[in-house]
Amino acid sequence: MFEKLAKNSAAVIMLVLFSLLYGNILVYKGSVKYILLAVFYAVTIFVLYIILEKSGKFLTPARTRIITTLIWAAIVFGGGFVVYGFREYMIIDMKEVYDSAWHLVRNGSLGERSWYFIRCKNNFGFLLLSYLVHETGFRWFGIAQNTERSVNFVTYVNFAFVLFAMWLTVYVIRKINPKPSVHILSLVIVGSYLPFYLWSPVFYTDTVTMFFPPLMLYMYYRFTTTDSDIIRVIISAVAGLLCMAGYALKGSVPILLIAFLIMLVIGTVKSNWKNTIICCVAAVMAFAVSYKAYDRYYYSGDIVDFSTRQENELPLELWFLFASHQPAEWYMEEYNYMLSLPDIETRKAEAVRMIKENYSSYSLTELVQFIRDKNMLIWGEETFTGLDYLYNAYTGSWTHNFIIPGYPYYALFRYLCNSVHLGTLMLFILSIFTEFFKKKADIYTMAKITLTGALIFLSFWERNARYVLTFTPLILMCATELIYSITSVFTQKLKK
Repeated sequence: MFEKLAKNSAAVIMLVLFSLLYGNILVYKGSVKYILLAVFYAVTIFVLYIILEKSGKFLTPARTRIITTLIWAAIVFGGGFVVYGFREYMIIDMKEVYDSAWHLVRNGSLGERSWYFIRCKNNFGFLLLSYLVHETGFRWFGIAQNTERSVNFVTYVNFAFVLFAMWLTVYVIRKINPKPSVHILSLVIVGSYLPFYLWSPVFYTDTVTMFFPPLMLYMYYRFTTTDSDIIRVIISAVAGLLCMAGYALKGSVPILLIAFLIMLVIGTVKSNWKNTIICCVAAVMAFAVSYKAYDRYYYSGDIVDFSTRQENELPLELWFLFASHQPAEWYMEEYNYMLSLPDIETRKAEAVRMIKENYSSYSLTELVQFIRDKNMLIWGEETFTGLDYLYNAYTGSWTHNFIIPGYPYYALFRYLCNSVHLGTLMLFILSIFTEFFKKKADIYTMAKITLTGALIFLSFWERNARYVLTFTPLILMCATELIYSITSVFTQKLKK
């Protein structure tokens, strides 16, 4: 009773929030053609799955392997071709991390480059990952900084991260439902998701963390399929460690841990509440202890020179300050103002004061409209601001015919991106209805809770559509769930 009530209550909240969001996105797009594009994509996927279901006897294990191998070949080789055309100069923060990683390769410490990682501690984990990538490229392949080979190398390393996220998404779906038709369906949905390809050349925190959401769902799947209390505790602790590893790369990843804990309470507290409490404690403690160790390494290691800490350190609250008013994105005036204050304590106190002042200036209606408009721009950006990074081709690139306004195929490109993004987002929202018909919560429930957490978090964080990219595998998983759930219901009714 408790599980059903909690699950359905959460579903109502999710449905209201995302339905309002989607409706406002369509209003923002300002044209019926975007609705038609989304419906066309969704219907196409439905028709494909019906054909696959009708081909049940044809889809033998051997034929399924051949079909899935061909789809993966198309993804890898076709995607690799697109990625090669998109290879870009590093820009903005990505460029700073790139140069700093090479500085680490040569010198073993950041030295004068430390100022950036004192101001933006959130990118320190990505610096360590970048250092490993560039050290490998330098030691194993003799790749030098700022060469076409180095750009190609990190581009394909990043594409490998994206492929891993794609594979893990399909793998988790297959573990839940091993039907050949569902396996092929999930592969088509994941393989047709254009933002994966657009972001493949952009070696940054958004792409290297996309595998964490399906991985955490897999951890919950393993949790629910074991009968051992000890194994459950171990899985919970590993989940905490994984979320900390993700947090080192992307600050929003701990949303997954919160969703994991909610699922433990919803799904297991009645049957084994003592073990549930122990598992929750194990997950939180694993995260907390590893966070403390990581934080100590950041401040006590030999990589960052903290001699300029007082004049460079910025409070985390600054990003919440950016989010508290228009334009709700990086605001250079406030950034410089914070740096003009004498120390971190003063900056933190001033940021908190300004946040309170900004939010208190809104009426309730204005606040709702402000948060609505911000989320509309975050979730409605069909390329997740990927094009901001793709205007800087390392060499003259045919891809610019598609991604630059006014070029020959730009309109077609944007329509195609909107079709895929709005179509999958629509399928995700419709999938929330399936929660009312389930007897118990499952990993798709966890996916929806996670996405709701991301929606809430981004409502009060700096506005940037790329922050959603980390969680997009969950949207695709829920789209797959909806299609095979609805088709299964109609198939059963027809048999009767």
